[in-house]
Amino acid sequence: MTHPRETDLALYAGGDVSWWIRFGISRHLAACAECARLAEGFRRGRQTVKELANELPRGLDWDRLASEMKGNIRVGLAAGECVGPARSAAIPASIGWKPVAAFACAALLMAGGWWLNMPENDTRRLGTALRSVWNRVPADPGVSVTGNREGVEVKQNGAVMTLMNPGTLPSVVTASTQGEVRARYVDADTGQVTITNVYAQ
Repeated sequence: MTHPRETDLALYAGGDVSWWIRFGISRHLAACAECARLAEGFRRGRQTVKELANELPRGLDWDRLASEMKGNIRVGLAAGECVGPARSAAIPASIGWKPVAAFACAALLMAGGWWLNMPENDTRRLGTALRSVWNRVPADPGVSVTGNREGVEVKQNGAVMTLMNPGTLPSVVTASTQGEVRARYVDADTGQVTITNVYAQ
């Protein structure tokens, strides 16, 4: 038979356990005389402490206690004056609803004025940008590399990077099936040849 711990029995005697633990200990105490005696001892000890706590000590002088308490309060107040006034918190715990409402109104007025005074093309572009942010079209994992006489262009996820032809003479652009685009440029003044290779995977 497994016996409950003494701490659990003491808590049981004081009524400080949950109903489930109380139920288990009650069943055990019905079958175990030793634990029942221990729990009864805890119960009696608790009752004795309660009775002693309710009795006032003999010769208690309430006037003397009251004067000591007043003296302690005066000493505490004097010590508080020596230290100085309490500092106020730098940030209040609650700023209230009025400043928040004023800030929200000001932000709404600024946004409305900006929206009404923005040119129509900018309004359309902003709307398109906001829709793309909210709808989040899945990114295209592919890379597109194209070449022409002006330069080599790399496109991915809607972004474009162009390597421009620095010379005045036309460039020669070649492409391979392995995803390579090569452009050769000749500078008209110096005759220097610049070769650009772009690899895409």
